[in-house]
Amino acid sequence: EYYALIADIDHFKAKYVKGVDSSSEIDRISREMTDNIIEKVTGEFAGCVYTTFTEQVVFLIHKNGIGHGELTKKLNGVNERLKKENGFTAVFSFGSRAADISEVHVSYQQAKTALKLARHLKREGCVCFYSELGIYKLLDKIKDDAYVEKFSEDCLKKLLFYDLSNNSDLYKTLEELVRYNWNLKETAENMYVHYNTMKKRYHKIQEILGVSFENPGVKMEVEFAVKIKLISEKNQ
Repeated sequence: EYYALIADIDHFKAKYVKGVDSSSEIDRISREMTDNIIEKVTGEFAGCVYTTFTEQVVFLIHKNGIGHGELTKKLNGVNERLKKENGFTAVFSFGSRAADISEVHVSYQQAKTALKLARHLKREGCVCFYSELGIYKLLDKIKDDAYVEKFSEDCLKKLLFYDLSNNSDLYKTLEELVRYNWNLKETAENMYVHYNTMKKRYHKIQEILGVSFENPGVKMEVEFAVKIKLISEKNQ
């Protein structure tokens, strides 16, 4: 059983080579960072093979019965060491199992999709699995449909216009609420705001949109609209 694994350096262009004009210097920085990744990942997965791109390393590994939890633990440890020793992190994305070498290209394409969605969802320093993307796999297929785009735009336009007119950031709060499964306490903690402040924002969002999140159908529609916007190329 083979699995494709992509390691993609966080903020490579924006943080590490921005303003660097020399292609040879960019190549040097890239080699140094990808070599650090290769050293640490091959230490966790003996016998894996790999190839490098400018800001990525693609590995082909034997999972050998290791579950997602253990894989996540191993690669979170890699990220911790990368951050401590080398000053950067990466997103690690897995494709699904390939029964033999002839199916590896499918696992690789799935790993690319998992990475793309992780970036759309503004994640960094994390481990993601194609098999765990859930509804995002479906949304990625339909996000460019004109009707779907219009549905999302119509659902959220009042809130986006309010933010623009009042220099506020309530849409970001809504985005984080969806990310944390509408848990106000967890969202408040991750946004570093008081719980009462989060409750006020929660009610203000409903007021501006003209909806009630007590209605499960309405709540589902708003969540769908936010997720479509999150993974839309136009949103990047």
